[in-house]
Amino acid sequence: GPIPKHVAIVMDGNRRFAETRGLRKESGHEFGAEKLLEVLEWSLALGVECLSVYAFSTDNFKRSETEVDVLFQLAERRLDEMATSRVIHDRNVRVQVLGELHMLPPGVRRAAARVMAATAAHSDGPVLNVCFAYTGREDVCLAVGAMARGVGEGTLDPVDDVTERPSDETGRKPGAPPVDLLIRTSGETRLSDFMLWGISGHAVLCFQEVLWPDFSFTDMCYAVWTYQRSAEHSRGGRARYEAARADAEAERRDRRSVEAERAA
Repeated sequence: GPIPKHVAIVMDGNRRFAETRGLRKESGHEFGAEKLLEVLEWSLALGVECLSVYAFSTDNFKRSETEVDVLFQLAERRLDEMATSRVIHDRNVRVQVLGELHMLPPGVRRAAARVMAATAAHSDGPVLNVCFAYTGREDVCLAVGAMARGVGEGTLDPVDDVTERPSDETGRKPGAPPVDLLIRTSGETRLSDFMLWGISGHAVLCFQEVLWPDFSFTDMCYAVWTYQRSAEHSRGGRARYEAARADAEAERRDRRSVEAERAA
């Protein structure tokens, strides 16, 4: 069946994983960080083009100072490991660290810059978006602000250029796919302010009971099967939607062409 091009994951359950095993919370986060590259490998094997993971919400700043410091140290170490990862470089994965990075300690910001620079040349490969100090609402606000500046500077037409496409989330290159499948582990059925714009179209939501460090290839396949089952039911409606959107784009291009001829 069809494979989702863009999979987004809310990696939830690290602390409960540690509690159920009598471990410290920090150990749960370590196990969760190890799981990420494993899931990336599965995603690439399945043919997923873009994987976005919710690593740290701005709401997580409300946790204890000790836990937040541990998360920052872990993030810095893991981002540096990604910069030299065999999986990342063998498969030409471009890593993007997205969010309010100015809120993070200098060490994490430097590690984020290093991994993005190390993988920037992988422009035609799959994408891994690590969303850190991120919320979907702030993402939408930044996109709206960017469009407002473009209109004010005259680089965007307020009628033809301000569409859903310029406000696409996750900083991806133009034409990158919207979210097809969102997975949340741990049994919670909340979006927690993750990629609100990206999932607002046709994303299939899959909530699974498994804790993130226990997430298995079988769980991944189940989520993809959930997407395939939904895609089969909605294929006709989606085809009509895509055809209508293509017609609207063609009409917009024709209108611009006529205006350009009149101006000439």
